[in-house]
Amino acid sequence: MNGYKESFQPEAELKADESTTLLYDSQHVEGKLVIDLSSHGHDGRWEDLRPGDVFPKADKHVLIFGGDKIIETPLERFAPVTLEAWILPLQQPDRCGFIIGSDVPTKFGIGMALCKSNFTAEYVAGLHVSEAVVPLRVWGHLSVVFGEQDTRLYHNGKHVSTGPATKITGGTQFVIGNLGRHNPIDPFVGQIRCLRISQGERYSDDFQPEVSFKPDATDDPHRAVLIYDGSKVERDRVLDVSGNGDDGRWLRGGD
Repeated sequence: MNGYKESFQPEAELKADESTTLLYDSQHVEGKLVIDLSSHGHDGRWEDLRPGDVFPKADKHVLIFGGDKIIETPLERFAPVTLEAWILPLQQPDRCGFIIGSDVPTKFGIGMALCKSNFTAEYVAGLHVSEAVVPLRVWGHLSVVFGEQDTRLYHNGKHVSTGPATKITGGTQFVIGNLGRHNPIDPFVGQIRCLRISQGERYSDDFQPEVSFKPDATDDPHRAVLIYDGSKVERDRVLDVSGNGDDGRWLRGGD
């Protein structure tokens, strides 16, 4: 088995040949089984880390939340609205960990969270805790549609629960990473690859989540008004790639 001896042009897509003893491709996964395309049968298996194991190093293109910082957005909360994000939770919260929040003390807010491991929506005025369990250390897509008639929760594109409609109220902006700008508790600990806030009810049925979020047409009734991506950060500034100009900034949770 010979390796490379000189400089070479990497293949855009790896293919098995007579020298290949193992070949994995992200498109060839069945549940927890990772198929070996080399024909040698060295199939792999995903295993969840046990508590106390070392976390894998974070990719540089993610937003990392350790419980002490949030992203403040200039976008005032509103409804109907659709909140969504690709997340990697790394710690089960004692109570709740808010991915997106806009809570005002004693008056609730519009947001989405994990309460223990349960996918949860906060609406005005209450919490809707679904039975959907979001596993630790596994990337997943969460979305909450705060509609005119109800509040719908989707996990990896599947409708998992429905709760009461929220009252339509402003008065504070959305934040990323805890309960609210003026109620800095219940932090989210984990990573967010990208997130999107869209006007109106973006989803009404099950859907295939987009791998990344892109700007919508200006006349789209469900147009994104805020998109943050882990690859679009300049020092303490998180760039809004929706075209709406709602750049965020990193803050300490209690600042």
